Amino acid sequence: MADGMIYKTSQEAEQMKRETEDKGSVGMSPVTGEKQPMVLVGGPITEYKIYCTAQFMTGIKKMSYKNKVIVLVDNSPTDAIREAISRLKIDCPFYILTTPNRAYARQRLVEGRNLLRDIMLKKKDLSSYELSVEDEKKTRELQEMDFDYFFSIEQDVVPPIDVVEQLLGNEKDIIEAVYFNSKKLPNNSITIIPMAWNWADPQVKELELLIDCPMEFLLPSRIFSVAAIGLGCCLMKKEVLERMENITNVLDKFNKVDGKTEEELKKQIEGKLQGITDELKICTPGADIQIDYKNIEVNGIGISVPSKIISKGFRYDKGKYACDDMFFSLDTSKMGYDLYINSYLWCNHYHQQWDIQQVGER
Repeated sequence: MADGMIYKTSQEAEQMKRETEDKGSVGMSPVTGEKQPMVLVGGPITEYKIYCTAQFMTGIKKMSYKNKVIVLVDNSPTDAIREAISRLKIDCPFYILTTPNRAYARQRLVEGRNLLRDIMLKKKDLSSYELSVEDEKKTRELQEMDFDYFFSIEQDVVPPIDVVEQLLGNEKDIIEAVYFNSKKLPNNSITIIPMAWNWADPQVKELELLIDCPMEFLLPSRIFSVAAIGLGCCLMKKEVLERMENITNVLDKFNKVDGKTEEELKKQIEGKLQGITDELKICTPGADIQIDYKNIEVNGIGISVPSKIISKGFRYDKGKYACDDMFFSLDTSKMGYDLYINSYLWCNHYHQQWDIQQVGER
């Protein structure tokens, strides 16, 4: 069995798909008989969470939605987790891809999710992921498929078996099922909160000040919008991945260049830009980066300097404690998307040991 694909060879997977489609079970709704959307179910995995991997894989195996492909992105320092889960038989196409074990936990999460994004969007340049020849082949194979939705799942979350069907039925661009986290209060006591946040004041969203959603906010069970959600059990349309972006104004970082010649100015600008792009490679691995320029005059010399950096993809900010799910929420909100929770659907979240271990730098 080749590394990088756990379930079948491409020929076997295609044969299985044809056989089950002949029986009317894959890609068709058993209720309406209509074609079901194609869903990529996936997320990053690591051997640091091996303590909950059996529960996670059991949950993955039990998922009842038929028209799906499972893709997990392993960023572990060894092959241990991949070798372990390769023993599990899952009744759908199931791939494991491997990305490098980066220095920061958040960097590993972002890189894995951006690889899944690039699979769905069929991005040609995959060089930043440092994929093996075998894994790039599997990635190109996946890019031949036409996905409609991305179901983001995390390794310590086990959702209800019909979570995809339920969230698809809500017909939202972005929607998550409920899962919880623990939070230490100022008095050192621990409380449990949903992975969802509201605006401190909806009239001043530009401040990006958020507050926890309290437990009682989930009841009565309903579909409702919030300011931010987690990515541990979240369904989103493909177009969300296409449109999501973050715009950072950087002109102030360049308006103090003071070279006396055009050559000196260009050298200063290149040096400052290199520092910014080096940081982006850490915080936005795999994201698409676009730099907009503006013409200014320095010491009587007309020069073009970066004014905006546009990042398309999952990201985080080293200067802030939040993970990429918070920045995903903020970025998509700015694009005009509403984020929803289905509080009828509750997941198990095996996060406690990870929190205690504090494995690696954030």
